[in-house]
Amino acid sequence: MCYYRGVPYGDRSTIPQALIQNPCSQACRCSVADEPQFECAAVDCVEVFSGDTQQCVSTYELESCCSTGTVCGKDAIANLKTCEVDGQTYMEGERFEPKNSHKTCICTAEWNGSTDNPNYCRDINCGIEIHYQEKLLDNCAPVFVGDRRSCPIGFSCPTPTSRVVRGLNVRGVNSECVFGNMTLGVGDEVTSTERCTTCTCVVPPFVSCMMQSSCSDSTRM
Repeated sequence: MCYYRGVPYGDRSTIPQALIQNPCSQACRCSVADEPQFECAAVDCVEVFSGDTQQCVSTYELESCCSTGTVCGKDAIANLKTCEVDGQTYMEGERFEPKNSHKTCICTAEWNGSTDNPNYCRDINCGIEIHYQEKLLDNCAPVFVGDRRSCPIGFSCPTPTSRVVRGLNVRGVNSECVFGNMTLGVGDEVTSTERCTTCTCVVPPFVSCMMQSSCSDSTRM
């Protein structure tokens, strides 16, 4: 049995696409052949294999995974509106992810620097329950870099040396987190074998791990 948002799915059962909220995760169904997990259809975008990016701009729609159009030629490109975001310039129709927003946006003539407009920005759905079902069932913890406004770069799972370090529950929350077969209160930490990484019970029921963004790539998972 697989689980998505608390709903059980039997073997070969498919999650309704409207519930996934990620255009790049299509036809996701439960498979219990080995361990319960969701398997999704591969989405291959043509623009990934396109070599001519100098004279053309791939354009997107907010709810599309792959590009839905192309603007080619210097004159046509020169007529496109532009969006200035985080020191980068994007052409009208291009897709971008503003820093510290956990949003994906499309450059439009309406862009005013705000990510709150649903006409051109939407929340990023990392699909953790879909793509990491087996990790969640093992009560592993997602590892984020910098802050929780990003998708996890991996998971930290219990080891024989893992132990709980009791912390201060300043919010007085009674809910608990689970890491492997260990139970943590809000504010408690669990030791991690990864450098620069702290794993804490912040938002039950899962422990989450934060890796310092200043760590070099050689220390990452």
